[in-house]
Amino acid sequence: VTLNFVTPTRIIEKNKTTSQLTFDLLVRNLLRRSSLLARLHCGNEWDIDYGAIIELARNNVEIVRNELVWYDWERYSNRQHRRTPMGGFVGRINYEGDLEPFLPLIQLGQYIHIGKHTSFGMGKYAVQRF
Repeated sequence: VTLNFVTPTRIIEKNKTTSQLTFDLLVRNLLRRSSLLARLHCGNEWDIDYGAIIELARNNVEIVRNELVWYDWERYSNRQHRRTPMGGFVGRINYEGDLEPFLPLIQLGQYIHIGKHTSFGMGKYAVQRF
């Protein structure tokens, strides 16, 4: 599958911004965002083994081509009276392996976005190829 990140995507891993989007990190962020939205907007708690799903992603899918580049920008926060970093990666990344269990989650991610500042439109991607 090829994902094209069209707006800057800011992913935090171990309290640091990362530009390395391993497949398990993608799945972890998609699970976090989608389950949070399901709980907040539908009152639906998911009863799934997150650890097993992330482990499956780590062991069965790999990056075959990474064309992600960092796009740095910031915005001024009137509330905080300071500039806020908003940069993130954009571009394409290709994954290969047993993707079938993850395809619904990947499709959903096109609509809900991933990472920080999704309310500002960040983290938008499009599935280019299956």
